[in-house]
Amino acid sequence: MPQILTFPEEQVRELSKDQLEEDTAYFIEQTYGSKFEIDYPSRKNNYCYRIRSLGYVGQIPVSEKLVLHISPKISIQNLFRMLEYVYDLKHFKVYKGEAKLESIQDIFESLASILAKKFRDRISKGLYRNYVGEKSDLSFVRGRINYYDTFLRLLRGSARFQCEYEDFTADLEDNQILLWTLYKLSRLHMERGEVKLRVRQGYRTLYNSVKMKQVEAGDCTGRHYHKLNEDYKPLHAICRFILDYAGPDIRVGDRSFVPFLIYMPILYESFVAKWLEENLPRSISLETQYRTTFTEEKQIEYIIDLVLKDSESGKVLAVMDTKYKRDTKPNTDDIHQVVAYASKMKTRNAVLIYPSEITRSNPLPHGDITVYCITFNIEKDPEIAGQKFLAKLMEVLEYRNRFLVKL
Repeated sequence: MPQILTFPEEQVRELSKDQLEEDTAYFIEQTYGSKFEIDYPSRKNNYCYRIRSLGYVGQIPVSEKLVLHISPKISIQNLFRMLEYVYDLKHFKVYKGEAKLESIQDIFESLASILAKKFRDRISKGLYRNYVGEKSDLSFVRGRINYYDTFLRLLRGSARFQCEYEDFTADLEDNQILLWTLYKLSRLHMERGEVKLRVRQGYRTLYNSVKMKQVEAGDCTGRHYHKLNEDYKPLHAICRFILDYAGPDIRVGDRSFVPFLIYMPILYESFVAKWLEENLPRSISLETQYRTTFTEEKQIEYIIDLVLKDSESGKVLAVMDTKYKRDTKPNTDDIHQVVAYASKMKTRNAVLIYPSEITRSNPLPHGDITVYCITFNIEKDPEIAGQKFLAKLMEVLEYRNRFLVKL
């Protein structure tokens, strides 16, 4: 078994030369350099390696001797509830009939278990099938004959027909997404043997009916669902989660450990957006990832996290930027950034959203624009913290002029 080193998110872990070899440190730097900050031994750090995660939580198998575990600052239950929102998994009762969630590995295995169970339920009804257009050389006529191609074949001495027809098949992308995800899961180490068994059974069932095709997490979104395949939607949501976070597996002895990393700043941003989508009053509309330019030549493009608008008039009520930081007060650069957004969108309300109540600030006037710092505290129950956040946001929108400012 490899050594497992655990250290908290965004905190420095010091390792002696006996705990971390130079080649291993170099591998981490070269492979995961954007995810970790590494200081090599020197007189300044008492000749120790210093490693700090740059916003990532999860696990990374580094070698046959070492696996890094980065634990989140929030509880595993709250982390899972954030993921539920972002990946539309709220209607799954993961705690019912599932192991208690105590680690990120538990989250991963619980969702793998749910995927296998729900897939088994779908198999009992039969795989989703549909008609797919095919073109083949056949010794008999099926569907419509392509006379031109068939004639050319006859000239070359072939007695086969070029036919175009529709085949009623299960070899569809809906099922290919499931097969690829179950295939990846079947190769990974899992602590719970029953989950591994369910995953392998699902994989073997699909393998006989569907061709293996590599898919990406993005293939799981924007899909069309109807009466015949609507129960695939939650399955694809879980597949998206697994494909998003499960990197290439690394074999360690007789086990495969998966690099499973969650980038908390993006998760926090996505969670706040999803929560607002479901809880904002109808009089306010929300636009996420709003793109705009700041020069006449349109050479500089900015992406605003969240833009609130009046649903009827379309006028901008506020611009908001999520900051996954636990500073005691807002950063000057962050203030200038959100003020620029507000000026561009012609609103007086600029809001910075922080994940912890450690960040406190009174309203900050900046000309006609006021910057507000509001907390969506993910260390608390997400629903209670969300309602507190929403109440403060509504207070901000009522406090200042809600309509378009003519700058």
